[in-house]
Amino acid sequence: MIWKADPDKVLRFVEENFDLFQRLYQAQLDDNVVSGQNFEALVKGRGDITLKRLFEYKLLLPQFNDYRLSEPLRQFLGFLMSAYKPLLPEELDKYRVSMEELLD
Repeated sequence: MIWKADPDKVLRFVEENFDLFQRLYQAQLDDNVVSGQNFEALVKGRGDITLKRLFEYKLLLPQFNDYRLSEPLRQFLGFLMSAYKPLLPEELDKYRVSMEELLD
C-alpha cells in the first residue's frame, strides 16, 4: 500500500488516465455514485496497476457495492470540465460577429 505518494506522480497518473476519470466523473454526476457494474465496464481492459492505484492513491473510494470519486478529485474534475470546456458553435458565432463589427 502506498502511504504517501509524490503529488506529481498522482497528477501524472490522473493525466495519463484522464479519459477514465472523465467517464467516472460523468457516471457519478448522472447517478450520484459509480455503480459496480458501470465501474467494471469503464475499467475493462485497464491494467491491474491502474486499478490498484485508483484505490492506493485514494482517488476512488468503495461505497457498499458502488464507488465514489474522492471529494477533492471530484471537485477538481468538476472545475476542469466546467471552466475549460470547448466553446459551442453558437458561442463561437458571437465572437465572430463581434470581431467582424470591431474590424469594420
